[in-house]
Amino acid sequence: MRTMSVVTLLVFVCVITITSVMTKENKNDDSDWRALRALFFATGGENWLNRTNWDFSSPSSVCSTGAVSSSHSSLWFGIECDEEDRVSSIHLENNQLTGTIPTEIALLKSLRYINLSSNKLSGTLPSQVGELPVLSELRLGANELSGTLPSSLFGLPLTELHLPINQFSGTLSPQVGQLTKLIELRLTQNKFVGVIPSAIGLLTNLREIHLSENMFSGSIPAEIGLAKSLIAIFMSNNKIDGTLPEGISSLSLLRELRVDSNQISGTIPAQFFQGLSNLVEFHMAENLLSGSIPHALEKLVNTVSFHLHNNHLSGNIPSQIGLLTSAVSINLAENALTGQIPNNIEHCQDLHELHLHGNQLDADIPSALQKLKKLQYFTLNSYEDIQLIRTATLDNLANQLVQ
Repeated sequence: MRTMSVVTLLVFVCVITITSVMTKENKNDDSDWRALRALFFATGGENWLNRTNWDFSSPSSVCSTGAVSSSHSSLWFGIECDEEDRVSSIHLENNQLTGTIPTEIALLKSLRYINLSSNKLSGTLPSQVGELPVLSELRLGANELSGTLPSSLFGLPLTELHLPINQFSGTLSPQVGQLTKLIELRLTQNKFVGVIPSAIGLLTNLREIHLSENMFSGSIPAEIGLAKSLIAIFMSNNKIDGTLPEGISSLSLLRELRVDSNQISGTIPAQFFQGLSNLVEFHMAENLLSGSIPHALEKLVNTVSFHLHNNHLSGNIPSQIGLLTSAVSINLAENALTGQIPNNIEHCQDLHELHLHGNQLDADIPSALQKLKKLQYFTLNSYEDIQLIRTATLDNLANQLVQ
């Protein structure tokens, strides 16, 4: 009798355990199904370019065993699943989605990656996105999304936040400093206003920051120099003022610095380029910079483009300009530079464009330009002087320029 009781108890425990597991699995599967169903109907799924196998005839698992290959790709177009048969990735970029992002997106508790870029989504970014506990990449660029960024967004373990070419507005919250795993922040071409928060300096893993074509104001925070992993800073076409923070010069990995078309004033620090030996693109044109061009340019051996046009720079063009041996484009036009074009320019053998018009430079063309066999465009007196140059002899070059 006792043996029968033990067996009965074991059977009962097994049944309860199996039932519990099945219930949990069904609940999980059903929640993913419900989330995707909501996404489908909220974004005009019937008109998607590709909706292969998006079938809602029954609430079966999106990631059922028969639907998953060794790479965990669901049969549903654009869906990937993890080893536990949960939806882990959504790839629906450029798929003619319209409408809004549904709040049910929060049901996808195993979602790590979502890409809905290059569609026609509108409305706001729902705060429920902040309920996705393992989301690491959020890509919603090139849509028509608007409103402010929900504070819940900054509690996620994001490594990439891509929201460019939308209509997001408001300020960039200091809470952005909580995204300590962030590697890429792309907010280009929106309607953000206010200052760039100093909390950017807390993002020690950040490699790229893209804030161009917004309405950010105030100065570039000095704390940006603490984000030592940065390789690219894009802040062009804003209303940024103040001076150029010296901390940027300590970003030894920096390859691209584009802060043109702002209202940055003051001088370029004398040793600004000393720590930037990896700099490839330097664009500080169309600002209010004054003073002279720093002479300490010897670290810029990898710099391909060096643009400081349309500022208030004065003094001579430093002879050290010839140390930019990788330069393809040098633009110092529309300043108040004086003196001669330095002969050391002959060392810039890859130079394709040299723009110096709109200054007060001597009209004499140095013989050094004859040695620049790749030079195609050269301006000296005015923008209208621009000519296509096939440099064969110095006389030929002189004849092509309006003196």
